[in-house]
Amino acid sequence: RCGTGGYSADRLPTMVGGHAVPEDPQLRTASERAVWAALRAQLNPDEILLASVRFSDPRNGDVEADFIVLMPDLGAAVVEVKGGEVRYADGEWVTANGDYARRIHPVEQARRAKHALRRYLDRQPEWHGPLLRTEWLLAVPMMEVEGDLGPEARRDLLIDRSDLPTIMDRVRAAVGDAASRDPLPQGDWAETALTLLLRQVDDGPGYEREVRPAARGWRRWAGL
Repeated sequence: RCGTGGYSADRLPTMVGGHAVPEDPQLRTASERAVWAALRAQLNPDEILLASVRFSDPRNGDVEADFIVLMPDLGAAVVEVKGGEVRYADGEWVTANGDYARRIHPVEQARRAKHALRRYLDRQPEWHGPLLRTEWLLAVPMMEVEGDLGPEARRDLLIDRSDLPTIMDRVRAAVGDAASRDPLPQGDWAETALTLLLRQVDDGPGYEREVRPAARGWRRWAGL
């Protein structure tokens, strides 16, 4: 049985915290819209959610992060979204929707996006901190997961349909667990990261209308 735990883009609460860039992204799938709505609704006032951030990575070429969450007190999260029924068997990932099934590589995509984000920030002259503390998560909002999906996708890095009402708790916990591995940059690192990432956000329709005003609005809200 498929579903999205009650979250949909058209049911987003009118009073939410944090800031989204852009505020109303043109997302391709119902799965992405469900995850976006859940993340957006649960942001803390100082947290930032970005959609469809694309990188030209020196190691992996063109890389896209479905969602990036910047949390000033914790670090960053990269969330990869896959729809349908996702399975891991015989060393391969497959997503199925009815009679149609195809091979996918969600953990590899999520991991590449994580490292593309870290490398991109690190090579910018405006970035003066260490590699940004970042964790990846895989969202499968059309299904429920009981345990790990294969040796790479631990359950605590997975977001299923039942997790949507508490999705940001899971995101914060995953990034918090990385605290012992990576230090957090000092100062207003989130503001710097946002400024640098706006150079990378998909500049499709509505970019000048939505993205840049949203960034300015977040800075005013945060008193920056």
